[in-house]
Amino acid sequence: MSASADVMRVYSAPSLREQVSAKLRESIGMGLLKPGTRLIERELCERMGVSRTSIREAFRELETEGLVTMVPNKGPIVSLISVELAESIFQARAALEALTIKLFTERATDEEVAALEAATQALDEPYRNPTPLPVLSAKRTFYDILLEGARNEIVANFLRNIHLRVSQLRATALELPHRADTSIAEIHEMVEAIRARKADLAHDLCLRHIENAGRAAIEALRLQEAKDGAPL
Repeated sequence: MSASADVMRVYSAPSLREQVSAKLRESIGMGLLKPGTRLIERELCERMGVSRTSIREAFRELETEGLVTMVPNKGPIVSLISVELAESIFQARAALEALTIKLFTERATDEEVAALEAATQALDEPYRNPTPLPVLSAKRTFYDILLEGARNEIVANFLRNIHLRVSQLRATALELPHRADTSIAEIHEMVEAIRARKADLAHDLCLRHIENAGRAAIEALRLQEAKDGAPL
């Protein structure tokens, strides 16, 4: 490998701040750090083996993404999710994800469609006994294939950020009776339309799925707020 290639590899490696941000972002997205959780610098420094400077830089980055909120006299917390915010999240998700499904149906190779079908089959077991981490992990694989096959990097970047917020809500929504069964059935129906290359049908089925998911998430949020007296 040439010296210039070595230099490019060094400069392309994630910085320590980026690594810390990625770990915190993943912990928030996977529900390991729940909305309202206090983020204590000392504990995170010890857990990640990094300095307070790196942790504070990561907090600032996640604050700009809306994932962390700086609370006066309390410090950083994982941002709370109100019903109004959840509605906005699902509105944006519906528009972008339905477009992605349509693009995937039109642009994906047969091999990518087969991979998406396999990823959908892999969702069945986690959805039968829904617990947050297995469901979120399986969903990540599903969306990685979907976003790659849609061939639109701009939409993919926006949707990944939205999915991070959705993942905070998904675990709560799946606790509602029968939502997991209904959700996986909707996903199978949507993927069947993709396999048949029916782009408009896949688009409309995706909109229906996300509208139902949004209603379930907001219902779960309202129940949680009634129980706790505060938004997630």
